[in-house]
Amino acid sequence: MKGNLPLSFFFASLFLLLPESRAGGVDAALYRDRGAWEAEVTRALPALLEWAGLTWKWVDASDVRGGGLLSPSGRPEFRVLVVPGGWAVDYKRSLGGMRGTGPGDDEIRKFVAAGGGYLGFCAGAYAACDKVKWLGRTWEYHWNLFPGVGEGPLPWNPLKAGKLSACFGKCVLDTSRPAFKGQGLPGTVRPLLYGGPRFVLSNPSSPPPGWAVLARHGEDRSAAIVSFLYPGTGGGRVVLCAFHPAFLAGDKGLYDREEEDLSAAGAGKDPDGELPDWRLARALVRLAAGLPPAPKADLPDCKGFIRVPATMKLGTTQTLLLSEPSSPGAAFLLLGALSRAPGVPLRPGLILPLSWDPFLYLCAVDPGIFRPNLSNLDGSGAVRVSLPLPGRPELSGLSLSFAFLLFRTSPRAALLSVSAPAGTRLY
Repeated sequence: MKGNLPLSFFFASLFLLLPESRAGGVDAALYRDRGAWEAEVTRALPALLEWAGLTWKWVDASDVRGGGLLSPSGRPEFRVLVVPGGWAVDYKRSLGGMRGTGPGDDEIRKFVAAGGGYLGFCAGAYAACDKVKWLGRTWEYHWNLFPGVGEGPLPWNPLKAGKLSACFGKCVLDTSRPAFKGQGLPGTVRPLLYGGPRFVLSNPSSPPPGWAVLARHGEDRSAAIVSFLYPGTGGGRVVLCAFHPAFLAGDKGLYDREEEDLSAAGAGKDPDGELPDWRLARALVRLAAGLPPAPKADLPDCKGFIRVPATMKLGTTQTLLLSEPSSPGAAFLLLGALSRAPGVPLRPGLILPLSWDPFLYLCAVDPGIFRPNLSNLDGSGAVRVSLPLPGRPELSGLSLSFAFLLFRTSPRAALLSVSAPAGTRLY
């Protein structure tokens, strides 16, 4: 390899930066259970939370029902509970039952009443409403965080062939709000809208404490993102968002680790790109978590893609194509892991989109796993790498993800960027 860069450089890099976290705990509980949109909850939101400077962990319905959001002393175990998009009816079934008689509803209210924040995107916002009006019918919901109605799907986000059509909404921000100041946000952002609601107070003359409409739908000026404090002494902040700003429909997984293409669902191309969406999502996360706005940030230093077969047969040697045409001749390190979340922070603005797990460790210490895994891109900014797979049937069904680091070796060794991740399944 050109430059003879020692692997110890990369070991050191893996631990140069840890995300901002509060002492003695994890910042965000990320709800992941039946009904949650897997693309958002397993990849996009973890990537966004890490970029926003928060530590996180997944919690499921049993964790919530069992009191896992609160410590034995009744204090919140997390700064914020983040509930993703998906299907709010399943959230109801899993946590409190359709009649709201299960313990999950109470545990969520206890958490927020004790000072924990709540951030709901789309279905997570619907679930927090007292009532939901869906396709003209009104339904009683039981988490009772928002004293009003979530109405959807909106007329400009119509149903098609029985499925929700994705589109990019017109999110008109109130840029005078402290959470948005200094974030580099424009007056209008175009995040993904996938069935999300507008929010209507049941009694507009008596809003909850701290009530603010942070953003409105550009199509009819109805409330699209709202924020308020849960009533009572020490109640936490509730932030409800109709959109999916963490999910970037057109980046091919470069930033949000999710390769899902929503063009077939009507989304098309993001009109204003990825950066405004993520800046908006970061501002909402930090607001709900009770953290001050962070300095304006650019997207992570991500460049390059990997072409990987969708499935790989055990006992064969497979070929991976690494490509970054703007960096011909650059040095690379190819790595693999069993998951894309949590990522490994390398330095500010640079997060390896792979989990620090046994497979990643082996890739780092054993250059023989890939042939080669530490070398240089060719003159076109590409290289083919071989991966011999063991003929071990017990590995069948295992998922693997891959990414590569780009770096320079002279005059001084330095990491430059990471690639988008790519995944496969063994059979």
